Amino acid sequence: MAGFGLSQALGLIAGSPLSKAGSVIAEKLPVTKSMGLGGIGGMLSQVLNDGNLSSIMQNPVAAIAGQVQAQVQGAVAQVQAALGGAGAGLVSALSGAGGIGEAVGALKAAGDHLSGLGADPQGFFDLVAHGNMAGMLGADAPSAMSYDRAAAPITSGPVLAETGVLVDDTVRQVLIGSMPADAAATIIQQRADMLRGIAADSADALARGQAAAPLLGIASAIGGALAVPSSMQPTPIQGVLATLVQPQAREAMDEAVRSSLGAGAGAHVDVGRPLSVLSALLRKIRGEREG
Repeated sequence: MAGFGLSQALGLIAGSPLSKAGSVIAEKLPVTKSMGLGGIGGMLSQVLNDGNLSSIMQNPVAAIAGQVQAQVQGAVAQVQAALGGAGAGLVSALSGAGGIGEAVGALKAAGDHLSGLGADPQGFFDLVAHGNMAGMLGADAPSAMSYDRAAAPITSGPVLAETGVLVDDTVRQVLIGSMPADAAATIIQQRADMLRGIAADSADALARGQAAAPLLGIASAIGGALAVPSSMQPTPIQGVLATLVQPQAREAMDEAVRSSLGAGAGAHVDVGRPLSVLSALLRKIRGEREG
């Protein structure tokens, strides 16, 4: 298992060390202390013995995915028994390469990755990091990078349940003669393409987040670094940074800091929520361009 990359590390700390203040508080809580190595040693030992996270993590859609795959196999047997070679196209859409059985498997595999159960357990951290990156942007996050899009493989239970119903109903109509086999094959194939799209969209959203992490981290860190407590004078580094940041960006950063910490508050004390520098900055720039 490889170590953390820059994009993943920045994502896990929400782009800026300043936003870790909340975790510092959490680490002081008694319940957190009770989860020290001594308290979970047995669990960690099991993880080491297994060589994976299967003893503590789960893919929430694994069960329904397995159920749908079983339905697909049952449908294939029914079609072959009733139609023989005439049902070859439908059988292919059900269980052939690129068919719905394969698509369900791909979606489950994507969910395994996000659940830490894939070939690389760090897939779970990919999802956490992406959530932090999307959270930094808030309502300004591009839809293609949204957390919902990234997490869709592990929230696709309802879609998979609908898929199982679709398979059963479509095959039933073929068997009773109310739908041609080729029309049924088209319906099944379209659903297979949709399921593959969910997995592909998730991978795309994660990749976009990883690519954006360094830039977002730098911009967020600059906003926090420029925050000067009311009782202090700017440091030499802050003085230099102030000359590097464009005026409209500095104004947005200052507004975000004041909004998060309160006017006159120290910039380096624990806060209840992380700075939303990026969101304010993007809204500011977007508003000026639209105006």
